[in-house]
Amino acid sequence: MAKSKRLYDLLAPCREEEEVKAAFANYFQIAYRTRYRIDLITPQVLFEFKLEQNFSRSSVRARAIAQTLYYVRKL
Repeated sequence: MAKSKRLYDLLAPCREEEEVKAAFANYFQIAYRTRYRIDLITPQVLFEFKLEQNFSRSSVRARAIAQTLYYVRKL
């Protein structure tokens, strides 16, 4: 099944993290599950979205990894 738009084209106008999550989920046809306030989860993958974060800074990367590990523990 061919996609009518590229993922980048759907993400480009997003200004909030919730918009990014919705565009990503819709593009890949992922049903929402928001248990424990996790951004997006499927039986195989846990997604953690960050908008406007500078991942060249180690403190930003550390916070994202810590948050993801917290969610993995909750699940």
